[in-house]
Amino acid sequence: MKNNIFKRLFTVVVICCTLLAVIPISTLAEISVSTNILAPRAEISVISAGQRYTMAIRADGSLWAWGANFNGQLGVGSIVSQSSPRRVGTNNDWTSVSAGISHTMAIRADGSLWGWGTNDNGHLGDGTTQRRASPVRVGNDNNWASVIAGGGLTTAIKTDGSLWAWGWNGVPRQLSPMRIGTDYDWLNVSAGAGRLHAIRTDGSLWSWSPSQNTPIRIGIDYDWALTSIGGGWSFFAIKTDGSLWGWGDNSRGDLGLGFITTGQLIVTPQRVGDCYDWINVSAGERHTMAIRADGSLWGWGMNLFGEIGDGTTEQRLTPVRIGNDNNWLNVSAGERHTIAIKSDGRVLTWGSAMGGALGTGDPNVSFVTPVSIWGPYRVRTTALTNSVRFEVAGNNGTITATMNNIDISNGDLVQWGQSVVFNAIPNDGYRVLSWTINGELVTGENAQNLSIARIIAISELNVEVAFEEIVEIKEVDVTDIEGLSDNDVNAFVIVAFYGERREMLNARTQFVEIPAGTEMLPINIRNRPQGTEHIKIMLWENASTMRPLMCAVEL
Repeated sequence: MKNNIFKRLFTVVVICCTLLAVIPISTLAEISVSTNILAPRAEISVISAGQRYTMAIRADGSLWAWGANFNGQLGVGSIVSQSSPRRVGTNNDWTSVSAGISHTMAIRADGSLWGWGTNDNGHLGDGTTQRRASPVRVGNDNNWASVIAGGGLTTAIKTDGSLWAWGWNGVPRQLSPMRIGTDYDWLNVSAGAGRLHAIRTDGSLWSWSPSQNTPIRIGIDYDWALTSIGGGWSFFAIKTDGSLWGWGDNSRGDLGLGFITTGQLIVTPQRVGDCYDWINVSAGERHTMAIRADGSLWGWGMNLFGEIGDGTTEQRLTPVRIGNDNNWLNVSAGERHTIAIKSDGRVLTWGSAMGGALGTGDPNVSFVTPVSIWGPYRVRTTALTNSVRFEVAGNNGTITATMNNIDISNGDLVQWGQSVVFNAIPNDGYRVLSWTINGELVTGENAQNLSIARIIAISELNVEVAFEEIVEIKEVDVTDIEGLSDNDVNAFVIVAFYGERREMLNARTQFVEIPAGTEMLPINIRNRPQGTEHIKIMLWENASTMRPLMCAVEL
């Protein structure tokens, strides 16, 4: 594998300005930015939380992944877990993605279907049971509309409305997509650990097990609109009137009904609460998140790791509101964590960080309330009398502001009509990705400076910068490690950085799982200090003995 540069994104948060007199977006040209202005856009368009990992698609169509990666479910070409977002390949035409337990499925703009991760049940659909660490195409069809990665199985709908499934199907396993029935009116489908549910265009709800492959109708209603299944046996659906319904396993209060049911499943849909404005629901393994029409976010079920996000680790038997915000757009519940998008462009996550699932860069620090993993890093100005005051914020680099070569970063006043230059100074291992002005993206990757020729009379001006982490991938020959030919090895990796005179500048540590038979092990080289001339990599056995596995390798 060639050395590649991968990026950890710290994306802007879109914050609109309020003008003293109402000024349309088109007049932002009066600010006279030195580069072109594009229309505002949401940075992340699709999110999917799996078992200790997360997938996301940016608005530019690029695919990103972070979290546990023991089976290659991130699709980044290795089985090394990632605690920060990392890009999957170089394509910019991904339109949908679904994270399962340990495999991932996705669709590109041309309608082609792709899969990666574990494949012991054939649930990637490529005709094999071989694990894949990078996306592989499923067949040659270009008419896939939607896909869901479940527990050891996959289900999908084509643009003609036909329904397909593959993977765990009893014996023998189904290694490639198999048609379910002969109908062409399937609208929505979801898959969990042992059941599949689907809604037809007439609003009827259907269910079946992988071994049956014959959908059975649930009830007689024709007003079902959306269905969601978690990693366990809890099922949810929303009707066209906005009411929310749940059934299945309720042994931990999973269904949000206000009580616990042990020893048996609830086999018919039960109403969750009395609201008629639910618009989105996502079931995790033992917790569920949902959004109402007013943009409020709600959660219930197990909460041992703070996966509900209400600031506690208390089990919730009925829906509880998460904070007071009314700008939630989308949410996805994973095994023990949750990820969500707000209307201001922010991506937030909470719950267990195990495996790096939260994407915050630290797999050991979990959160019981939502934390932002994309931005903001901004300079904000607030209007005073005939002037503007600058305030600086950000923690993966420094932002300064100058007027006529005078530093005004500490709150100096600027008269309207003056020119201002912003300068971003990334920390070691980071670089500038992009700038925004009042939520409008400014082109020019890696642009250190941003100039505003004339500050106009506004009540608030927001200039934001997004930093990206530079991650190099180096490969180390591990063929000499004793016992690796027959067994997996857990290793503790030390990456040490040295200057020109061989003085140590810094050192980073990480844990990796080396699969049996591995010859070349990819190692993340992150946060390279300035002045680095030499890098040494040392591998130790991840045990109390800390037995060295190989001699230090100098790159």
